[in-house]
Amino acid sequence: MSSKEGVTILVHGEAWICCSTLIKDLQSQSVMREDEQFPHENLQRWFNQKKKIVQIAYGDNTYIILAHRFTYNIDIGNQNLSVSQEFPSEFIQEAWTNNCQVNVLSYCKNEWIVVTEQTDQHVPQGVKLCADLDELQDSVAQAWKDKKKVLQVTWSPEGWALLTEQTDGATGQRFSVNSEWPFEKISSFYAEKKYLTSVVWNPEEEYWVLIASPLATGQALKTSEEYPYEKLKSLDAYVYGTR
Repeated sequence: MSSKEGVTILVHGEAWICCSTLIKDLQSQSVMREDEQFPHENLQRWFNQKKKIVQIAYGDNTYIILAHRFTYNIDIGNQNLSVSQEFPSEFIQEAWTNNCQVNVLSYCKNEWIVVTEQTDQHVPQGVKLCADLDELQDSVAQAWKDKKKVLQVTWSPEGWALLTEQTDGATGQRFSVNSEWPFEKISSFYAEKKYLTSVVWNPEEEYWVLIASPLATGQALKTSEEYPYEKLKSLDAYVYGTR
């Protein structure tokens, strides 16, 4: 089994944030930027090519989509997409009923976007829409008490969405809210061998929310004012986009 460095987070707030880590059995990765409208056809093409969608975000007036393709010994289940203006609780509940897991839950350009993947068995995930940051912080703390791992947090004008998964023990995660990009805080996370697994920018109140989690393979982090095209190319990513 081999590992390859893959991009796991690419978001824009005050600056571009790019995180990568070693991923076992990663064959290739693709990054798409689309200015005008959500790229339904291109995403369906990636579904058909068994590329796993790992992030859909919106920033700098563009959609940013990451996908990983794995070696043939890693099976990727059928993926489905939902795009809606209402919070997609019914779509998510139906997905769980059909033994699908939620891989992406994001809010982009006034729409909720969900990507699910078919699995062999039920995945113990949960989702909650929190009215404000205080409720989000309380809900994260409660999730940890209940031995639930935070998979994603997502900002929207109607509140914060929290996606969790049940675990067997303590998650070892950290939560941080910062009005500026917190280099010192991230350094303290790294010293604890905890790395960024969810990075969200609130564009209305202008602050970052970070989730850090234990990762055995560590993490590389790059911040830049410009779109990190050269960094992506250095990781052998297939880069698509309108600019």
